[in-house]
Amino acid sequence: MTGGGLAVAWRDQLWLLLSALGEGVCLALLYELFRVPRRLFSFGRAAAVVADVIYCLIASLVMFGFFLGVSQGRPRLYLLIGMAGGAALWFCFPGRLLMRLTESARSIILRFFRSIGRFAGRAAKKIHFFAKK
Repeated sequence: MTGGGLAVAWRDQLWLLLSALGEGVCLALLYELFRVPRRLFSFGRAAAVVADVIYCLIASLVMFGFFLGVSQGRPRLYLLIGMAGGAALWFCFPGRLLMRLTESARSIILRFFRSIGRFAGRAAKKIHFFAKK
C-alpha cells in the first residue's frame, strides 16, 4: 500500500467536505426564500407550517440527490457536518445582515401603509363632514 492512494482519498474527501459546505449554504439560501417573505408579511401559523413542510421536502430531496451523487448514496457524518457548517456560516454572517435589511424594509413598508391609512382616514372624515352639510 502506497501513500499516494491514501492522499487521493483524502483529497477526494476534502473535496466532498467542501462540496457539502457549499450545499449547506445553498440550502440556507433556499430557506431564506421562505423566511424573508414570512418576516415581511404576516401570513399566519398555518402558512408558516405549510412553508416549513415544503422546505423540508425540498431540502430532503436535495440532500438525497447530493448523497446519491457524491457518495454513492451513503450518508457520511462528515458530509452532514459540512452541510450544517455551511448553513451556519450563512446564517451567522450574510444571513444576519439579510435579516437586518428585512426588518428595515418591513418597518419602512409598515410606516408607508400607516401614513396612507392616516391620510385616507383624514380624507374620509373631511368627506363625511362636507356630506353632512
